[in-house]
Amino acid sequence: MEIKVKNAAHKSDGKNAQVDYYNLCPKCGNFSHIKEHHIYCSLCGTKLIKECPKCNTNIENPTAQFCVMCGERIIDLSDNKNEK
Repeated sequence: MEIKVKNAAHKSDGKNAQVDYYNLCPKCGNFSHIKEHHIYCSLCGTKLIKECPKCNTNIENPTAQFCVMCGERIIDLSDNKNEK
């Protein structure tokens, strides 16, 4: 079975590379595409972030836990372990 990726981050020829950006919830890790213009997390109500709080690099990976440029933790799931 072939899986096609819509809006791939980088084309193989290197020309017209398109990068997708995401808003991330720093509390629970939920995300939304930047084009959806969400401000708050739909799961926990925390304000979403669109860039690293330390170096301001845009978030390209919706499942990232650390900034790829400076290594800063961008989501902290440790608080969620005590919630039911």
